[in-house]
Amino acid sequence: MYESLIPYHDGLLSLSFSGLALAARSEAQVAAYSSQRPSSATSTSSTSLSKIIPSLLTAVEEETDHAQDAFQANTCLGWLHFVLDEPGLAVARLPKNFAGTISSLSSGENKLSGWTQVCFIKGVYLKGMICKCFYCCKNC
Repeated sequence: MYESLIPYHDGLLSLSFSGLALAARSEAQVAAYSSQRPSSATSTSSTSLSKIIPSLLTAVEEETDHAQDAFQANTCLGWLHFVLDEPGLAVARLPKNFAGTISSLSSGENKLSGWTQVCFIKGVYLKGMICKCFYCCKNC
């Protein structure tokens, strides 16, 4: 994992490039796939999208120093599974208790990054859509 200190409005921000860059690239791939018209979304592109799952899972499992990065990657995985029409796997990647997750990620002097806040909104939306459309809140 590569780390760097980057100037930030509250001082210096330490980023883990491997997990953060992987999550960003994955987000871009999911966005590109999901913006395709249904008739142009081919099984080939869904297959290439599913190939990023193992590396995202590895990044989440190996991330020990940057909990927000792991949360962002998990949210990306949830979105990826949602887009691939795998609602059970999507729900499994998202927190059962968003309030508790927010509390643990922002404990002490830790502040939620802007992107972590976006991921919370995305995660709540995804979980709500999945529960409404597929599970009627039994498994959520």
